[in-house]
Amino acid sequence: MLLFVLVLALACSRAWAQAAERFKGVTLDPVSGSYLATRDAPVLEAPGAGPASGVPKSRPATKGKEKPAAPKPTAKKVGELKKGEEVTVFGKSGTWLAVRKGEERLGFVAADALAPILDGTLAQEIAGAVAAGGYNCRYVIRFEGRTVVEIGPGRLADYSASFACERGSARFSFETPMFMSEISHQGGPKPVYQIALDVLGISPDPDQAFSTILFYDRDKGDVALETAWPADWLVKGKPSPRRAGDVASALAQAAELTLSSWGPKPWEALAKRER
Repeated sequence: MLLFVLVLALACSRAWAQAAERFKGVTLDPVSGSYLATRDAPVLEAPGAGPASGVPKSRPATKGKEKPAAPKPTAKKVGELKKGEEVTVFGKSGTWLAVRKGEERLGFVAADALAPILDGTLAQEIAGAVAAGGYNCRYVIRFEGRTVVEIGPGRLADYSASFACERGSARFSFETPMFMSEISHQGGPKPVYQIALDVLGISPDPDQAFSTILFYDRDKGDVALETAWPADWLVKGKPSPRRAGDVASALAQAAELTLSSWGPKPWEALAKRER
């Protein structure tokens, strides 16, 4: 039995080695998707030496006549990405990502110069229902377009979210702007994207919306509540994250998690506004 397990493990390891993709003689770890250059960055023929950011590592102090080791030569530069340029990643080696444009494989780019992006468009509207705050609510989410901003998350997918809520004879409806960042949070390497749902005209500050902020983690496949303004309008204790396998389910879960996280104050303000 032990011999059979060892033979099977060896066969699997050989199959993996044969299946592992290679580029320019480098074995790649599996990573894929669309990425955006967050700064101008060189494209190298092979993974570079040292830290991906290009900042040299500090060396410890040397004693006597001991000389520090000579730096390793860097890989040949074969091109350059400009800030805001989009590429497709098809693998990684350490802190370097293998990139292509269309079918042309360009080379390796430092991972900290690229941010994973997603497409927030919806092929059709999303409809669902949620019980929250003592109300039964139906909702519809529609894609409205895309906005590029100079600060904050950079590129946003815009939506309108319509809600119709009832409890006994009490009924009211409201519509809110909603957005999802299409660039990873703070341009970081992890595919985590901010979602916000803003309710206008009910917050203590008339110039500011009541805003609920959530994060969609594409790797984990979930949506989690982050915070809100005012924060004391939320229930005590954060609700558990909800499973979400794609953009559409992330938006639906974000809408339901938002309403489920509200304390009494936003519900009272909405009901009062509709009287």
